[in-house]
Amino acid sequence: MFTGLIEEIGILDDLVRRGDRYDITVRASTVTEDLAVDDSVNINGVCLTVVETGPNYFHVQVVPQTVRKSTFSRYQPGEQLNLERALAAGDRFGGHFVQGHVDGTAALVKFHRQDDHAVLGIRPGRDLLRYCVNQGSIAVDGISLTIASLQADTIEIAAIPHTMRHTNLQHKQVGDAVNIEVDMLSKYVEHHLERHSTSRMTFDWLTEQGY
Repeated sequence: MFTGLIEEIGILDDLVRRGDRYDITVRASTVTEDLAVDDSVNINGVCLTVVETGPNYFHVQVVPQTVRKSTFSRYQPGEQLNLERALAAGDRFGGHFVQGHVDGTAALVKFHRQDDHAVLGIRPGRDLLRYCVNQGSIAVDGISLTIASLQADTIEIAAIPHTMRHTNLQHKQVGDAVNIEVDMLSKYVEHHLERHSTSRMTFDWLTEQGY
């Protein structure tokens, strides 16, 4: 489990394609302080297992399903990556519940910089847009963000100066793809209502009522 509060920006040091899976080495300094083999680490929103670690680096493997659902197939050495270690018991919980189970990718269609902060427009597709609500939470490349505005096919997010300085959002451009994880609570509600409800109270009905 993660919070979506990025600890540092790491660098993709090496990427080796082995058939339809990837072996990836990431260069970092903060998250490697206590990272161990078998630990979980969030890389641009994707929860991966550490298989090797050393001074200022760690190694993970990315299976085909993750490659298909994320932006990893677009990465090249030198890519800047948002990193977060798994939440430890007893830690303060900021952000929101982030599993690192990416639901898909989305296009960045607007990037309006305003001094040291920015307003982003992201088009996630209708299959993911259905889980987005005004003032709701969403993880974009692993960053916990709040949906400021919900349009017909686009969500708008305001990134504060701190977020711009400490994540790879500072280097994004219109046209870039980002990993998206919608709020897991909405998915559980939908699953329960569709499978167990015998009343007219369905997910679509709740949406129509403004929930």
